[in-house]
Amino acid sequence: MIELVSERLIIRPFATADLERFRHILCDAEVMKYSDGGPMGEAEASRWVARQIDNYSPGKEFGRWAITVQGNCAAIGYIGLTQQRGRAWDNVSELGFRLARKYWGNGYALEAARTVIRYAFERTDCQRVIAIVDPHNAPSIRIVEELGMLFHEEIMFDGYDYADRLYAINRPAPLI
Repeated sequence: MIELVSERLIIRPFATADLERFRHILCDAEVMKYSDGGPMGEAEASRWVARQIDNYSPGKEFGRWAITVQGNCAAIGYIGLTQQRGRAWDNVSELGFRLARKYWGNGYALEAARTVIRYAFERTDCQRVIAIVDPHNAPSIRIVEELGMLFHEEIMFDGYDYADRLYAINRPAPLI
C-alpha cells in the first residue's frame, strides 16, 4: 500500500472511516455526472469503498486511493491508477479521479494527478498513463491537458451513445 505526499495533499489507502464521506461523494449527481452509470445509491457506494479496501495487498502498486488535505484526515475525493481488463494494456495505467464538489476549483485534482503520475513513472514499471474522459467534461479535459497528456483517439464502449476521449502521457525518456 502506498502513501504519497504532495505540497498540500496526502494520498493514502481508503479506510473504513472514509465510508460516510464517500457515500456523499459517490451519490452526488453533479460529481458523478460524467461517470458510467451516474450517481451511486448508498448501498452501492458503501460496497465500492469496501472493494477499494479489499483490493489492497502488500506490494500492490496500483489502485484507488483517498485524497486528503494535509492537516485534515477527512477524505475529499479519490485518485486512482488502475489496470482494468479491457480498458488498459500491459504497462499502461488508467488515471481517474473524483472530488467532493466543495473542493472543486482549488487545483487539488491536478496536484493529486501530478503526484500519482510521478509515482507511476518513478516507482513502477508503468510506461504510459491514460485518461478516458467524457468529451463534455471540460474541467477534466483541462486537467489532463495541463498534465501534459495528449489526445490519442476517440474510444467507444459498449452501451455508450458517443465516444469518450482517450488521452495519454508516456514515461519520459531517461536523461543520458
